[in-house]
Parts: sequence; C-alpha cells; structure tokens
Amino acid sequence: MNTLALKNTNQTFYYHTQKTDIQNALGKVSATLTEYVIYTDKDDMICRLYKTKEGYWYDPFESKDDIDNKTKQEIKAAIDVLENKG
Repeated sequence: MNTLALKNTNQTFYYHTQKTDIQNALGKVSATLTEYVIYTDKDDMICRLYKTKEGYWYDPFESKDDIDNKTKQEIKAAIDVLENKG
C-alpha cells in the first residue's frame, strides 16, 4: 500500500491501484482505467478515484465518497506529483 501525505491539511492517506474496466450500457468495455482506492487508515476506505492511461481523472456519476471535493482534488494533485517524479 502506498502512502500519500497532504501538506496543506497535514493528513496522511493510503492507497493502492488496480486496473478496472468501464462498460457502456450494452456491457461492452469502453475504457480500462487505473482505480485508486483511498484509505484514511489501512482499513477505512473513503473513496475510489479513476484515471485514464492518458493521465486524465475520471469521476463516475454515481460516485459515493466519504470525502469532500476539495480534499479529493488535493489527493489527485498529490498523486499526479508522485507519479511524475518517478
């Protein structure tokens, strides 16, 4: 599990990634995305974030997250910084 520390809020999050398929209404795979599962603790999941292979963030319409949008945007930005360093 990866560790992500947000400087602005002094919060630490944990996450892991996995590939996931997005299907259209007919059940055909329309995209394969990287899913980021975000935790506040090693057992407490707060949201799932999705990113395309081109590096764009994708937010599904029915997303049910236990996190505010500002923090979600900060997490996305921090992940982008970490990935661009590597």
